[in-house]
Amino acid sequence: MELINLKLKNKFFCDRCRSGYNRYFIFVQHIFYKIIGLSPWSLDMSNIILKTPPNDNDQIIVCKLSYLGSCYNLLLFLFISSTNFYVLFNLTFPNFLYDSILTPTVRAKLKFVAVLCITFIPLIYICRQKLMISVINRLKNVDIKLQNCRSYKARRRNCYTYFIFIMNFLIFISYIVLVFYYFSKSSVIVQLIILFPDFISSWMIIQFTILLRKIYKRFKSINSAISKLDIRSKLNASEKNGSLLTELAIFEIRTIKFAFIELCEICQDSADFYGLPILISIIHYVLISIIRLYFVILALLQIKESNNMLYVCAVVVNGSIIFLLVVLTSTVTKTTKESNKTGKVINLLMDQCSMDQKIEQRLAKFSSDILHLKIEFTAYDVIPLDRRLLAMIVGTVATYLVIVIQF
Repeated sequence: MELINLKLKNKFFCDRCRSGYNRYFIFVQHIFYKIIGLSPWSLDMSNIILKTPPNDNDQIIVCKLSYLGSCYNLLLFLFISSTNFYVLFNLTFPNFLYDSILTPTVRAKLKFVAVLCITFIPLIYICRQKLMISVINRLKNVDIKLQNCRSYKARRRNCYTYFIFIMNFLIFISYIVLVFYYFSKSSVIVQLIILFPDFISSWMIIQFTILLRKIYKRFKSINSAISKLDIRSKLNASEKNGSLLTELAIFEIRTIKFAFIELCEICQDSADFYGLPILISIIHYVLISIIRLYFVILALLQIKESNNMLYVCAVVVNGSIIFLLVVLTSTVTKTTKESNKTGKVINLLMDQCSMDQKIEQRLAKFSSDILHLKIEFTAYDVIPLDRRLLAMIVGTVATYLVIVIQF
């Protein structure tokens, strides 16, 4: 008995520590994203730690519209665009003897277009922040609704989230180290200014990935809760107790159904919000990969003189792009698969368990209602964001490399 109590105490202590770490992580994320223009809204930390609303009908407001944050994003946009355009117009790209297509002029124009597009990301956040505020608030209220289900157990571990956040941070630290190591003091500031749009686009992808990871965990918990529903017929229970248990099971099914539908709508709104910024970032990353790999191939073929900086930059840049795309597409694929699994879990439960007719009808209605709820994540309805994206990018980069090298 003492051993059981000790285990329960340890479990409670671990859950409390995870909850504390999670709150600190959310706060750090918000401050960091706000500095780089990816969180113009305001955050109410008191409502993040709130377990239940004061009234069952109340809605918890975690995020609110912030005019101060919007003004900051606008100033950030003006600063990034003006400094980058000034640098690009005055920057001389090195000319190589065998550059036939990717001449300095072409590279300057490509960089100009990429920077022009990416600098609009903070403006997109200003214009569409109400949609993201709604997503965050609804996600919190879904959590509160699900707390009323006995079979639902929230997944509090965030190791993967911490990993991708810290990993991306370390990648950009390595970027900065390379800039300070390979460039003179006079050109360090210029290189950091050029690097800032890439910094924004990469963290935007990480932000979207972390949000999807949260949604994925809730889908997974919902599927687990459905499989653990106490819906078996109570043969030995009294009529009163049996009726009470049936009503309790129906309440849980209704709550889980509401949460599932709400999560599907949150997925759609999230995809709408991040669609255009991610499309811009993907096009930008494809251009970067083609240019970097082009010069690496020329160096390997001894057509162009090589140096260590060329190889190191190619490894870091392309490695960071691969990391971002892999974590994004993997999370999208997992979230989609987990949401599609819910109908199968319900049907399996109905096949394996004998249950009250009312409960069976509720589950059948639940299963039929979610048949049309298909989650799809796309970049502005142009390209899919699941693992097919990796194949598309590899094929595109390879095709254009062949074309560029031939000329």
